[in-house]
Amino acid sequence: MLLMIGQLAEAGRRNLDRYCEIRKPDYSKLFLLEDPWGYLDKNLKCNFPDIDECFEMEQFFDYKPQYRRYEHLTYYLPLNVDATTDIDLVRGKTHQITARSVVPPIYEVEDFLTDEECDYIIERAKAEGMAQSGVFGEDINIELQSKPPEEVSRISDQAWLYLHEDDKVINSIMDRITKLTKMPRKYIDDSEAIQVVNYGVGGHYHAHMDTTRPEFDDDKDYRALPCCYQTKCEIDLNLGSCCKNCRYITVLFYLNDVEEGGETAFPFADFRQRDVDDLRKGKIDYLNLSKYCKKVHIKVKPKKGKAIMWYNHEKDSHNGLLGPVIDQAFHGGCDVKKGTKWIANFWISAPPFEHRNKPSVFNIKNN
Repeated sequence: MLLMIGQLAEAGRRNLDRYCEIRKPDYSKLFLLEDPWGYLDKNLKCNFPDIDECFEMEQFFDYKPQYRRYEHLTYYLPLNVDATTDIDLVRGKTHQITARSVVPPIYEVEDFLTDEECDYIIERAKAEGMAQSGVFGEDINIELQSKPPEEVSRISDQAWLYLHEDDKVINSIMDRITKLTKMPRKYIDDSEAIQVVNYGVGGHYHAHMDTTRPEFDDDKDYRALPCCYQTKCEIDLNLGSCCKNCRYITVLFYLNDVEEGGETAFPFADFRQRDVDDLRKGKIDYLNLSKYCKKVHIKVKPKKGKAIMWYNHEKDSHNGLLGPVIDQAFHGGCDVKKGTKWIANFWISAPPFEHRNKPSVFNIKNN
């Protein structure tokens, strides 16, 4: 009997060793990829949610594997602005990734899309039918009718491209996004449709958040709302009361070259939190990029095929899922001065811990 218990304990210890192995990815000396598999801290303690204290290896029989039914998010940080490294996204070609900001982490990749892929996305969007862009939970028509153009939050047209198993072009792009973000493929497949946006002269989108921010700390109503990508809400002006956006990462593609203007601006990037709070409370509306685009220190110029990605949330350090919103991730599109601008947005959504078991309504494998 004692021999059997000893054998079980040894087998259990080997199993725990497998889960508790510290794995360090060879990504780059210039970038810090935080715990991409969501395994463990540096003290060989298992980091399972719903457990107040991490379990050391000697506490194997308290280990509850049912707590690991989801995959942790990845979150990697540049050690400094303008840090660059090579990344393999497609066979036979090496891309370079460049850090533009630390808070939030913003990365830029030239030639992420080919010219043919850019043209394909534009043509498919036109075929789907372009319509006036809106703002989450608000009626943009009220602004258009009552405000001068430079005061309107958003002036553009858009279309949605839903993922299909037989669309080889889009699926190839999803493969590259998976390699770029190093996110588990499940979160890529669970995310929303691709949003394609067209801006004419004067078109813009004032600085905003892609995700939903709580009104205040410990906002219980906010925490109780389900994520929009997990909920079939009626698409109307009350959408904001039905669900919240849980957009962990934004990947933005430039689909054409813009003659003048149309930069993507991050007015608060790398600012201290207290400075962001002071600026948002001040009398000057720095979110209005029609007026203050030139004052923004971090701007990305459109270039056909280029991609930029950034984090809208931190990763929850306890459970590895959706963490606090990063206020420095406010961003927008400056006015197009000359020509036209085409972009595509892809948002990688992820749940907070309390909604971890709800399926996505967008994943074609679930429907």
